[in-house]
Amino acid sequence: MKTIESAKSFLDQQNNVAIWYARYEGRCEAIRYANEKFSQTFGIPIDQIIERARYQLVNPPETPAETIEQYRNEDLEAINQGYFFSCNPIEPGKEIVVIKLRFDQGILGLFKIIDTRQDDGDFTLKNLDEEITRILQQLQPDLL
Repeated sequence: MKTIESAKSFLDQQNNVAIWYARYEGRCEAIRYANEKFSQTFGIPIDQIIERARYQLVNPPETPAETIEQYRNEDLEAINQGYFFSCNPIEPGKEIVVIKLRFDQGILGLFKIIDTRQDDGDFTLKNLDEEITRILQQLQPDLL
């Protein structure tokens, strides 16, 4: 799977991982694909997500410009290095795992909320959640 078109069927089957694909033109991006979990997470129907800029779509208007710039920099890191990975606490016992991959002609992003009460909390690309690992093995097997 090297293009978003060839990956859509597989990505649509991922029910527990939110996934989107954004195509870039310079520093401007527009979402070209989102799965149902992404749509549910933000409470926005898929047909209202496509072709919109992700930063303004999923972040409230009061989101600081620095936060939006951080997201853009993460995307640029993924474009330049092939991937971006982070795992950050969102509340006690829960972390959000975010992976952004250079894919097709843009960025394929995925995220999942992980319950860290059962884990040691030491997340790396090598010991990710099974679902995320399976997705990465299909899309970029040499990454793992």
